[in-house]
Amino acid sequence: MQLRDNWERFEQAKIGVVAIGQGSAVRTKEFQAQLEVPFPLLADPRRIAYRAYGLAKANLLREARVSNLVRGLQAARSFGVESSKDQDMLQLGGIFVVGTDGIVRYAHPQQRMSDVPPNDELLAAVR
Repeated sequence: MQLRDNWERFEQAKIGVVAIGQGSAVRTKEFQAQLEVPFPLLADPRRIAYRAYGLAKANLLREARVSNLVRGLQAARSFGVESSKDQDMLQLGGIFVVGTDGIVRYAHPQQRMSDVPPNDELLAAVR
C-alpha cells in the first residue's frame, strides 16, 4: 500500500488522507489494524461513494494474468479469505484529491486492479 508506505511525505506536505473501503465497519477496522494504516479508513458496504465517483468493476479477462493471480494468492494468505455480502472483489477503486473547498483537483479511477498512480503525482496535484 504505497500511501501507507510513504505516509511521512503526505504528513510533511500537510495533506489529509482518507480511504474508503467497501467492507463493513468492523471489517474495515480490522483491515486498518492488520495493515497498520495510519490514516482513517471509512466503510462503504453499499458502495455509494464508488458509484458517486463513477468507479467501474474489473474485467476478468483483462485481469487474468499470472502476476495478478500471484498477488491475489499472496494477499489471501496474508489477510485471509472472507466471504462477505458487502464485498465485491471486482470493484475497482480510485484515488481522488479533493480540496478543502470540495472541488476534485485530481482524479484517477482505476482501469485495472493494479492501476495505482505514483505518490509523486498525487503530491504534485496539491501543490
